[in-house]
Amino acid sequence: MINNFLNKLGPFKWTLHNVLAHPIAEVFWLLRLKSIGNYIHDITVPCHDLDEDTIDPGTTTNSFE
Repeated sequence: MINNFLNKLGPFKWTLHNVLAHPIAEVFWLLRLKSIGNYIHDITVPCHDLDEDTIDPGTTTNSFE
């Protein structure tokens, strides 16, 4: 359900994850509620479309040649 919403945001589909979920998850991690922080982080990751011509911001294995 959340992934459907995120994917409708087009080029901004990572914004919710990067701008909101990371800080919220960090607060939970600091409160020693890591499982809740991980859950919030993970549910806000948009579905990966292999046909897209974009690079997943969470991936470091792609080269920028």
